[in-house]
Amino acid sequence: MDKFKKYIVFIAIGLILFSGGYLTGRYFVPVISKEILPLSQEQKSVLKDTINLIEKESYFKNEFDWTKIFKGLLSGIVQSLGDPYSYTLEEEDYKHLKDEARGFYGGVGIQLGLKESNKIVIAPFPDTPASRAGVQSGDIVIKVDGINVEGFTLERVAGMIRGNPDTKVQIEFKRGDSAYEVNLIRQIIKIITVESKMLNKTLGYLKISLFNEVTPDDVEKAISNLVKLGSKGFVIDLRKNPGGLLEPAVDVAKLFIKGEIVSIVDNDGRSQTYKGTDPRYKLPLSVWIDEGTASASEIIAGALQDHDAAILIGRKTFGKGSVQRVWNLKDGTALKLTIAKYKLPSGRFINDKGLIPDFELPANSNDEKYLEETLKYLDNL
Repeated sequence: MDKFKKYIVFIAIGLILFSGGYLTGRYFVPVISKEILPLSQEQKSVLKDTINLIEKESYFKNEFDWTKIFKGLLSGIVQSLGDPYSYTLEEEDYKHLKDEARGFYGGVGIQLGLKESNKIVIAPFPDTPASRAGVQSGDIVIKVDGINVEGFTLERVAGMIRGNPDTKVQIEFKRGDSAYEVNLIRQIIKIITVESKMLNKTLGYLKISLFNEVTPDDVEKAISNLVKLGSKGFVIDLRKNPGGLLEPAVDVAKLFIKGEIVSIVDNDGRSQTYKGTDPRYKLPLSVWIDEGTASASEIIAGALQDHDAAILIGRKTFGKGSVQRVWNLKDGTALKLTIAKYKLPSGRFINDKGLIPDFELPANSNDEKYLEETLKYLDNL
């Protein structure tokens, strides 16, 4: 078999890997014809000529490796979508992603997002190497260990930052017009997703840092304890909450909302709607938000706002309104794709727009200022 035919076989294998998943009941149709790929004769000729020229003329022809080509092919197929949140994951990166979803992984404690192709810090988690070094929401990652990350996928940059505990990583950030560099020692990041306390005799406080598998149970336990302590209203602090898993966020919203919480709308306009039916708590709520409030945390804040069930205090949120799903592929790698956008009960799509607070506060506002505004709304608390 000549090398051109081998190349086509690798393409076919890659496409078959993509054909096994499904999205809201719709099966993917593999892009395969009797000729393996629906290429024109001209395209086939260009492909063959390119490979021949690389093998004969390229200074780097000794680096011509079919395994690398295969991986590059898969990555190129996904990148052609033009969606920064869709990408392939190497086996190690996939493992880290699953660990992070469980709230336990090796790293420095930052959650990354994308804005205008920049890898931007959505939020540093409390009491982690990143937060202790002064990393802030909105900082842009420029380099990791001296490597410029421009053009890299989000997950690749995150994978470069993650790693074994007690190892060092050097990260260069941009903040405004200035750059700064930090040397961080990775540690086991165990995210405590829920913290609670009483702010006064009748106002309870819930800080939710992330939505993972254990968050709904932790929220229920915290609320139950605050009610026993005399809470007649709540602050739900979603500042610097980068989101996490959709289902746990919906389960938390169901504690407070009767009716639609969010609709997941696919490319064909079909939607799946999540609803709350029997809210357990109907107490006054204030939700604290900022530019680090993103994704699943925006779902909760936006749904509460649309149902007039809470007042939003703080600053405009990040604006990540897309939904991703991960498929485990046969070789141990994974594929992450944006499968839908989410729509709030009022019909709002907030991707790249964010939520506007009911009461906006300056960027330098401290907790006391947030509480002051909250008490204006939550009478007698």
